[in-house]
Amino acid sequence: MSHADTHAALVSYIRRTLNLREERKQITQDIAELLKEARDDGFDSARITEVCRRVERIEKHGRDEVLAAETLKEIYIETWEGAEQGAAFASATKDQVLLALIAKPAEPPKPKKIAKTVEKLRADAAAARRALGE
Repeated sequence: MSHADTHAALVSYIRRTLNLREERKQITQDIAELLKEARDDGFDSARITEVCRRVERIEKHGRDEVLAAETLKEIYIETWEGAEQGAAFASATKDQVLLALIAKPAEPPKPKKIAKTVEKLRADAAAARRALGE
């Protein structure tokens, strides 16, 4: 590639990048206006944004994977909240129950089994809470 071609290519990339950045700015403004309109109609724009992000995650990763990740997140949060409330995890049995809940499986479950895995995680979390006396 000659010097002139290199120069022209670089200028082209910069122009295209600037154009896309301007389009992104306009889209961001459009989204803000739409969410303001939703707020004015009595809707919670933050929840609308959360729902949109969740839909995008589901479209990218699949519903079962997102549900499994959300369930695991709930378990982590419940564990943290239990620890904040002074729950003692001193005994080996309690530690083993907790580790069994949060340990990664040796191999990822097959997509058809993920829904059952989510249900099992929820049941295991409830059993662990009962075992820990919460």
